[in-house]
Amino acid sequence: SVRMRPAGIFSVNQQIDNDLMILPIEQMRQLLGYEDEVSGVEIRLVEGSTTKDVRTAIKHIQKELGPDFKVLDRFRQNPSLYKMMRYEKAAIYIILIFVIIIIALNIFGSITMLIIEKKDDIETFRSLGATDKMLRCTFTLEGWLISLLGLAAGLVIGIGFSLAQQHFGFIKMPGSFLVNAYPVILQWQDVLATIAG
Repeated sequence: SVRMRPAGIFSVNQQIDNDLMILPIEQMRQLLGYEDEVSGVEIRLVEGSTTKDVRTAIKHIQKELGPDFKVLDRFRQNPSLYKMMRYEKAAIYIILIFVIIIIALNIFGSITMLIIEKKDDIETFRSLGATDKMLRCTFTLEGWLISLLGLAAGLVIGIGFSLAQQHFGFIKMPGSFLVNAYPVILQWQDVLATIAG
């Protein structure tokens, strides 16, 4: 046995706190019975490295070390967390599609009710010389205005909420994960896909 005195205590989250202790490598080797081996090395790439850069670095390091070593990025170290996040993202898109369908049917129903309510006004416009095409354009324009105003309001609220979660982490994740707040990254391709939907 080796006597050790704590030099300090830190807390990240329950999962990490239960499994992690930082100590000098000499003491760790003595505890594990290693002579000059290490069981793992953490490598950090420069800030702003892309996924392609990470894959290239992993391939290069794996080639240098050979088949006796495993070189894993954070996605392969925590596959269940990232798989859950991918499923959640897919589920959110499916829910979003259903919401858009419901909104479209709602707008269609509202405009149909408006046409029924304004039947007398429509007849007045017809007697003043309005064609069916002009009337159709009027109601179509109203539908587009409702849709675009809803889209603009939704984008402002959604982007604002996403940025707030990204920077301040208001929504916490239950359980013991590597991150305590639900991770959000605002990606413009997702915003454009939402607008296109």
